[in-house]
Amino acid sequence: MYKDIERKYLMNMFMTFIDFLSEIYGENCEIVLHEITEESSSIIAIKNGHISNRTIGIEKDDILKKQIEISKGNSYSANRFHKTIEGGDMKSNSFFIKDSSGELIGIFCVNIDLSSIITLNKLTEKFISQFMGNTLNDNHKANEEEESIEEYTYRIMKKIVHQPEIPVDRMNMEEKINILRLLKEKGVFRIKGVVREVAKQLDVSETSIYRYLREIE
Repeated sequence: MYKDIERKYLMNMFMTFIDFLSEIYGENCEIVLHEITEESSSIIAIKNGHISNRTIGIEKDDILKKQIEISKGNSYSANRFHKTIEGGDMKSNSFFIKDSSGELIGIFCVNIDLSSIITLNKLTEKFISQFMGNTLNDNHKANEEEESIEEYTYRIMKKIVHQPEIPVDRMNMEEKINILRLLKEKGVFRIKGVVREVAKQLDVSETSIYRYLREIE
């Protein structure tokens, strides 16, 4: 009886945030509230469902299944990237709603469609390139020639490490592992001595860096 009252209270509390956040972030932000029960998992409230083509009542999909797995041992999941129905990029953020016993009863998601921002960025880069002519490209090439491979690698590394909105000292381990994954995709770890610098930048031990790299292979 108490668990039912607690569940209803928590779900109603998060329900009040849906319209509020939708007003703040606008139509490019999808707000979703999933209710999780032993029998099923379904959407009980949603705003701007056109981003993922979902509506109230839709039951567990692949993204939700993955989020349920992530919820084990975590309070939230932030800055994960998925694709929209049109193939664009979407940044997914989820808060795992748990009762006083630690049981997962719901997931509150804020999914931001980045497609328009990325398109605008590409148009801006194209405009700057055309406006500046070859001068910009020549300067860029000259700067690259002045850099050694090691210098270029460290520059890319520091750009990625300091790119997230969350400062490094406030990142959780999941967010740091995401950065390691990006660095690995860029081939940064092929350069000797980089692990030591990455460990320093992320404030973790070198041993931890090697362990996490093995886990994401």
